[in-house]
Amino acid sequence: MLKVVANRGFALSVALVLLSGCGADKDPGGPGGASGPRYAVSTAVVVGDEYVGYLATVPSLEAGSSFDLSQALEIEPSWIFGKAGAPYVYLASLFSPTIIRYDLGSDGNLVKGDTVSFANYGLQSAYLAQAAPIYSDDKSYFIDDLQDQVVIWNPRLMTTIGTIALGNQDEGKLPPAAEGSIVIHDGLIVAVTHWSDPNDDPSVYGSHVRLVAIDPKTDKIVKSTDDSRLSYAVPAGRASDGSLYYSPNSFISSETEIGPGHGSPSHVLRVGPQATEFDADYDLDLSPLVGGRPAGDFTLLDDQTALIRVWHPELADPVTAENWKDVLWTEAGFLWWRWHVGDAQATQISNQTPGSLASSLFSLDGKTYVVRNAEDATSTTLDEIDAEGEFHPTLTGPGQFIGQGVVRVR
Repeated sequence: MLKVVANRGFALSVALVLLSGCGADKDPGGPGGASGPRYAVSTAVVVGDEYVGYLATVPSLEAGSSFDLSQALEIEPSWIFGKAGAPYVYLASLFSPTIIRYDLGSDGNLVKGDTVSFANYGLQSAYLAQAAPIYSDDKSYFIDDLQDQVVIWNPRLMTTIGTIALGNQDEGKLPPAAEGSIVIHDGLIVAVTHWSDPNDDPSVYGSHVRLVAIDPKTDKIVKSTDDSRLSYAVPAGRASDGSLYYSPNSFISSETEIGPGHGSPSHVLRVGPQATEFDADYDLDLSPLVGGRPAGDFTLLDDQTALIRVWHPELADPVTAENWKDVLWTEAGFLWWRWHVGDAQATQISNQTPGSLASSLFSLDGKTYVVRNAEDATSTTLDEIDAEGEFHPTLTGPGQFIGQGVVRVR
């Protein structure tokens, strides 16, 4: 099995498994070819001894839709992102410091456009660009966690602009690792940092997280605050009043099974609508809601409903200091639960199969989807999650989608 673990435990970490398969859309010029919706899909397979990415287009994400790779574009394995409905998609490479734009043609197919390289800034990979919204047509931001900086670029001209040093220092032997997700909050660019050393024990984190707010008018840090209630945090959704929520992702909270000093507590923190620091009066402990189990990936569906991804020790081998990577990273021990905000208990969602490692959950066209890999690692299915938290299979295709894997381009 080949694993690529994103930026030292990145919340949407990738588990790319050795696959077999061949190459997009069964009917690129058919329904949705010249008009109607169009979606780009990034998936990856292993062909012989080569790891190959593909970029496909599909006209629908409705139940029963599918695609093959017979007419897909062969690409470097890449995360994809863009503005929903805009006629282009950006490919952020997993293995090189580049972003490539593909433009949608009148026939519904994608054509390679310009490339921007960040090699001059010392980047090894630009894939974290997909974890940040495009701030504007002429200016956007993404994290370079290995060099503790934010990269600024021009999405329209496909040029570099500059960098912002985050200025984080080591905590003992642990180096800083800015988490890849960026959010825009009250006009500010907001990112969070944790501390870990992937070259030593990646299940050990520092004593706190740091929330950093950057003013895009000046590209200067305007606020930096620490909070010791979490040792790892990712954005978990935004309420209607503008409040942001943060939690660990589930595989990092599951690392608490190894023993004291590992993983992150299963808590949710909040940043108020006009605030630039975590609310001292809000601290939601997820574990009591799900039978005392480790939990994370807290995701707001709306102001009244949230999803929680839970590690179920009873579904997997006992975790030890020697086997934890094999168990927590490969065994199917994760299940989704639904929580009505304010209830004393969450409810395990019934129509699902246990999953392993990270699970990419995202919103598109006003709907919420989760990426589900087949047990034999030969295909991927998008499950739509309805307002009640129920799962409904939609698009299916070969290989494993990279990250969320799907962007609307028309």
